[in-house]
Amino acid sequence: MAVDAVQKYGNHNYNGSYLPNVVKATAIGAAAGYIGKYAIPLAEIEKVFEDNDLRRAARSKSNELHADKFEKSSNKTPAREAFIKLVKGKDKTRFSNENLEKIAKNLGSEDGINFKNIISEVNQHADDLKSDLKLGYKFIQKHKRPAGIFMGIGASLGFLTGVFYNVFKTDVRA
Repeated sequence: MAVDAVQKYGNHNYNGSYLPNVVKATAIGAAAGYIGKYAIPLAEIEKVFEDNDLRRAARSKSNELHADKFEKSSNKTPAREAFIKLVKGKDKTRFSNENLEKIAKNLGSEDGINFKNIISEVNQHADDLKSDLKLGYKFIQKHKRPAGIFMGIGASLGFLTGVFYNVFKTDVRA
């Protein structure tokens, strides 16, 4: 019967080096840093646009789209024509609540209700458009971030984690 004085390390190819642990941890840390580039929320300094600017742009675009749709439509109602006239106007207070109520009152009961429904539909579309713009804006701002900084920080933390893992490892070789 043969007796070995030194323990063998199984069938795997183990050359006694601790370097693979450090390299794996560094690569995982760099990947986590790259993911962090998109996962970390925007800082205040990265936010160039305010919510009001996005809301204003979304409402303006929504008004134009609906007005163009109503102009091209063959079914023109007094409510739609009033909305087209409202959007094409130059008065700065044309979208005030008082002015909208006055237009609805002048149109009469049924057309006034239709006009209010058009305004509600346009506002809902503008809110949806604003949320889409905000989501796209956040993605673009996160995409502009330099990946090297995030990957460098992640790789550094991964490297230190690999080194500390090897230093504090509890298995002892005979």
